[in-house]
Amino acid sequence: MSNSYFQFKQFTIHQGDCAMKVSTDACIQGAWAQVPSGCKRILDVGCGTGLLALMLAQRFSNCIIDAIEIDELAAAQARRNVAESTFAKQINILHADALTYPFEHTYDFIICNPPFFNNSLKGPDSNRNLARHQQELSLVKLFSVFLENTSSTAQICMLLPVDEFSNFDQIG
Repeated sequence: MSNSYFQFKQFTIHQGDCAMKVSTDACIQGAWAQVPSGCKRILDVGCGTGLLALMLAQRFSNCIIDAIEIDELAAAQARRNVAESTFAKQINILHADALTYPFEHTYDFIICNPPFFNNSLKGPDSNRNLARHQQELSLVKLFSVFLENTSSTAQICMLLPVDEFSNFDQIG
């Protein structure tokens, strides 16, 4: 059985209440993401445990990060993870649907580890299906969130399988 937490050098991610646990892919994405110089505001769409928001806060101390999560338990877990870190003043966890939330700011950088699967076999856990399958957050809808909430020079960092990247690339 996996741990209910994942220990990083400067923070701990508790994950017992989240449908999606810390993954190697997300850790690589958080380490690989390059925020553009002059970036002031970051949006983490589907923040889950808060991992990506915390990794970016650790590396880019001049940025304010809003992290939005539709799953109530995951949002509460992310809020606790952030509160227990030294980055709490830099990160705002929002429990809401990114498709309908009235964001107060535009963002210079958006990071997202979105649902990977489209038209795939689902499992018995509805929260895990929500996080893994494009049942509610399709790539087209995700692209609309990006367009509506970014500045003209914004950059996006997203983790997608090759076939889904091709689909996303055709949207834009």
